[in-house]
Amino acid sequence: MTKNINNPEPLPAKPDPRVARLLHAVRAMKAGDFSQISAEEGEDDLAALSRELKDLGETLRSRTGELRTLLKMTERINSGFRLVETLQYVYDEFRKVIPYDRIGVSFLEEDGETVRCYWGRADTREALWLKKGYSAPLKGSSLEEIIFSGRPRILNDLEQYYREHPKSESTGLILKEGVRSSLTCPLIAAGKPIGFIFFSSRQPYAYRDQHIEVFQRLAGQLSLITEKSRMYQQVLELNDIKNKFLGIAAHDLRSPLTVIKGNVDLLKDHILGDINPAQDESLQQMDFSCKSMLSLINDFLSVSVIEAGKLELRLKDTDPALFMAEIHGFNSMLAKAKNINLHLDMAPQLPFIRVDPDRLAQAVNNLISNAIKFSPSGGTVVLSVRSLDQRIQIGVTDQGPGIPASEMSRLFHFFEKTSVRPMHGEPSTGLGLAIVRKLVEAHGGEVAVSSQEGQGSTFSILLPLAQGFG
Repeated sequence: MTKNINNPEPLPAKPDPRVARLLHAVRAMKAGDFSQISAEEGEDDLAALSRELKDLGETLRSRTGELRTLLKMTERINSGFRLVETLQYVYDEFRKVIPYDRIGVSFLEEDGETVRCYWGRADTREALWLKKGYSAPLKGSSLEEIIFSGRPRILNDLEQYYREHPKSESTGLILKEGVRSSLTCPLIAAGKPIGFIFFSSRQPYAYRDQHIEVFQRLAGQLSLITEKSRMYQQVLELNDIKNKFLGIAAHDLRSPLTVIKGNVDLLKDHILGDINPAQDESLQQMDFSCKSMLSLINDFLSVSVIEAGKLELRLKDTDPALFMAEIHGFNSMLAKAKNINLHLDMAPQLPFIRVDPDRLAQAVNNLISNAIKFSPSGGTVVLSVRSLDQRIQIGVTDQGPGIPASEMSRLFHFFEKTSVRPMHGEPSTGLGLAIVRKLVEAHGGEVAVSSQEGQGSTFSILLPLAQGFG
């Protein structure tokens, strides 16, 4: 067979290098890198495709940045940040999404008729003219239209807007701050308007329709996050009020109750004269009630201090042997009154711990008091002190009924009680173990418990050693 020399076979087409570059760019986009795309020169389909991919990459990079910013902000809210901290974060991070020199936030009052400035921040050391506390009626204002439409509004020439609306006091104030354009976004949570967030720039015509599109995507989440932060802060403020009230009430109750207890002791000890058996029995009941009430009030005072974050420790290097000997001596008489033996089992040559002796004593006494409450008459409560893994372990073991496994998770939480009841009818508030945990954790330690039904319980406090005693 001979070849036709007049009609040779065509040579294979040389591959276009742009195809390889586009494939590389697409694979980079898939991996989250949008910087590899460049627009190819030319008027053919490959050049047009490269330009479209470049635009797509820019859009994806922008939206990915928006999502990352929003996710970070959501994480911070879920970590318990207050509203002001959230807004500070928005100010620091949203610049990646939209231009601004100033951000302000205003909320609708409960009546829904007044808008009040809550927060503002600007890139200037000068004081803000439109600042926290400024308020204006919603009805008849331009903000009312924004709330009604649910859409952001751009004002790119605030000076011109002020000439047309000279009665707009808020516009006049931000003009004094040097602001020349603004983007106002309504905050709407669960279908209910809650306020506004204002992004402002010193540059006129800083905002475009694409910024409105950004906000349309972010406004819902931003509104929910803002409302959640505001509600969280309100809960914290109410909790602070509760703690203050609890502390004041407990303190005011303790003083007269201490006076009553002192007079009961005088009568009970026959210092004020002889009493008959019936009177003695009545005084014993009064004394028991006073002790119970004083214990409850002292627990409330401890809770109010702890929850308010005002627990102060006076730390000093402490010999655990001497500390536990004093604890044992103090509680032995209380145990003896219930016909319970309090035994101290202490290892020799224990290293020092750095603690607040009064606060640690409060925690250990609480555990011993519980052990006595739940131990039968004639039983034994063991106090143990050991050196364990560069820590000191203080243990309190009782011979009580033990704690059901299903109820162990309820221990160490405020106002939580188990189904186990004290042997001698003492009251229980569900505060004691929670206070113990808080006090021990404030020392950098931890609390543990082991228990088995019918075989008693052991509560342990683990504390770090003082420096130089490891």
